[in-house]
Amino acid sequence: MLNGSGVSRWRVAGFARFLWRRFNEVEVLQAAGSLTFTTLLALVPILTVLLVVVTVFPLFGGTVDAFMLFLNRTIVPSGVSAVVDYLNEFKLQAGRLTTLGVGLMVVTVLMMVNTVEQTFNQIWRVQQRRSWWVRLPMYLVLVVLVPAVVGVSVSLSTNLLFFGAAQSPAWFSGSLKVVHQLLLGMLALTLVFRVTPSCYVPMRHAVLGAGLTAALLEVAKWGFGVYLRHFHSYELVYGAFAIVPIFLIWLHLLWSIVLGGALFTACCNYWQGNAFLRTHAAHTVLDDVLALLLLLARENRVLTLRDFRQRLNVGYDRAELLLLRLDNLGYVARRAGGWVLCRSPDEIGLGDLFRAFVFDADNSVCDDERLNGLMRGVADGLDGRLGDVLRGGKRM
Repeated sequence: MLNGSGVSRWRVAGFARFLWRRFNEVEVLQAAGSLTFTTLLALVPILTVLLVVVTVFPLFGGTVDAFMLFLNRTIVPSGVSAVVDYLNEFKLQAGRLTTLGVGLMVVTVLMMVNTVEQTFNQIWRVQQRRSWWVRLPMYLVLVVLVPAVVGVSVSLSTNLLFFGAAQSPAWFSGSLKVVHQLLLGMLALTLVFRVTPSCYVPMRHAVLGAGLTAALLEVAKWGFGVYLRHFHSYELVYGAFAIVPIFLIWLHLLWSIVLGGALFTACCNYWQGNAFLRTHAAHTVLDDVLALLLLLARENRVLTLRDFRQRLNVGYDRAELLLLRLDNLGYVARRAGGWVLCRSPDEIGLGDLFRAFVFDADNSVCDDERLNGLMRGVADGLDGRLGDVLRGGKRM
């Protein structure tokens, strides 16, 4: 069991600094800007794909209308609700598309989902993406399943809300609607955070990140609506075209919050054991590599990333990066969704690990021969084997 439980002011402050550093490293605001224009191009194709699904499966006939209701209530602020009216008009015209037109719409949607997945993989620091024959079905499922789940949930919950709030006071009905919108947003975001990255995401982290993101979206939607109702200078500048820049600003804000929530979700595993306080200097790299190899040797079975995180103070992304490097060196291998040691501990030299992960004097770009000679001596001095450490013969 790892130490570092409970909540304290210094812990929260340290974790916040860690999040801010990751936020800048990933360039969340720039990624949100890219996804803003991608979303603008893909909104109509998404509705077109949904209409095709409804045509093939009439069972989901109310899904499109329910999804539009979700967009209007949960995502689009009141000041730009005219966008939903435009989307409804586009939706009516989509039925006239030819097969080629529908195919192009599907390609546009898949390109958007691919962009979203790439961004999420950068946030989660994924080292190996899924194969294309795995990604393509997943994209189709996401494009159809997320709106369908949201649409069905909206239909069911709307009926329940009407039944429960019919005889209730106005304040209770209003509170119920807010909770309803939060839960719907949380449901959709949990599915996105859990499925989209090409890596393992714990369900509790996905739910926690989705809940925080959904709450921030509600606050942002309320604040944006207040601004639009009380400040009209944008109309003086843009006139009838004011809806366009306003909607772009809102989409950028929306994506910034969603990607920020995804970043929080990806970093949640660093809270355990105060892993966010650890630096990733060269000496800690060797420490982590030895810890991973020793755990594999002691357990002598297939271990998943979750197994490593429960026993070691190493984040999921950090563990995966080091395991992939060890895989390339022939020390470990993937087996049945996890990792296994594929060489005897007595065959793994500590000096070889030092050269591979800390400093390789024979392949160094440093021109200082004195330094190279010193580091070569350090590596040669590590003449022990991993088996010696395992048996307690070497102290690290």
